[in-house]
Amino acid sequence: MFLSIDIGGTSTRIALSKDGKKIEKEVKYDTPKKYDDGIDLLQENIEKLTRHKPKAVSVAVASPIDYEKGTLIKPPNLPNYKGHAIRKELELRLRTKVFLENDGALGGLGEYSQRKKVKVLGYITLSTGVGGVRIVDGRIDYHALPFEPGHQILDPHGRFWPGCGQKGCFEALASGTAFEMTYGVKPEFCEDDRIWEEHAEITSQGLVNVITLWTPEVLVIGGGLTKAGSKFTKPLIKFTKEKLKIYSPPKIEISKMGDENVLLGGLILLSGKNHFGS
Repeated sequence: MFLSIDIGGTSTRIALSKDGKKIEKEVKYDTPKKYDDGIDLLQENIEKLTRHKPKAVSVAVASPIDYEKGTLIKPPNLPNYKGHAIRKELELRLRTKVFLENDGALGGLGEYSQRKKVKVLGYITLSTGVGGVRIVDGRIDYHALPFEPGHQILDPHGRFWPGCGQKGCFEALASGTAFEMTYGVKPEFCEDDRIWEEHAEITSQGLVNVITLWTPEVLVIGGGLTKAGSKFTKPLIKFTKEKLKIYSPPKIEISKMGDENVLLGGLILLSGKNHFGS
């Protein structure tokens, strides 16, 4: 039995798999903002989900990671979790091996598993924050720290973003949090096509930079903002292709997996072929 956990800035999800390939059960709850509360509630929900000790556990987090120490370096939406030895603490509590990885990286692994003929895949998630990964031949591309495409600077004079301490980063302009700050409405309640088109044009600049740096065969876009549908995704793809001048754009797809890509990616991580820290 295996567990795949996704600790997000808004909600936490725990998936149970008997064979390490297919999700059998899943629970979801609001993520506590205090680390101690979060760890206690995580253990409580795991114990509700199963009475058996898992063979291994993957934990996805929206943060740069210190793989050696098993800590979160700077989680933008969960600052109280910074520096805590989350991997070691969970191993002690759950009495099993725990693998810690960036949520965007695991989302990319999940997406790649549905496109095995692709050699180089780029994945960007537009949600509470902005994250992503480059997958090469089915593996998370080698890196010293997790990819943080959401913190590339698009406007050096733009909005200050406390999550990274920079001004005008991709996340400060394009995330769901930024959307609400800019337009005064939560993305899930916005029906104004003009707002979505404007947000698509802003977001497209970050995607152009990602494509230029990662040169993927396929760029997959996921995350909560894509739930807005074609009023956002159609102009987003259009603007991205129009702005990319140096070479022809790759195939750009919208994820159909929803939040399941991170949980599935966590199970793939537990195969032992894709993790950098343990």
